[in-house]
Amino acid sequence: MTLGYEALDITSTPGLVLMTYLAEPATPSADAMNLLRSWTAQPLDSTSDATASG
Repeated sequence: MTLGYEALDITSTPGLVLMTYLAEPATPSADAMNLLRSWTAQPLDSTSDATASG
């Protein structure tokens, strides 16, 4: 997988860095990222509270 990335230092919290990773559109890497994203995607349901179960 080939990804570009950016790092953003959070100046209010020393040592904290926000990393973003991006794949070029319409590439095998973008397809792989979409597959990974689908594994964690939660369906939107405005009628239920995610914290109510347990």
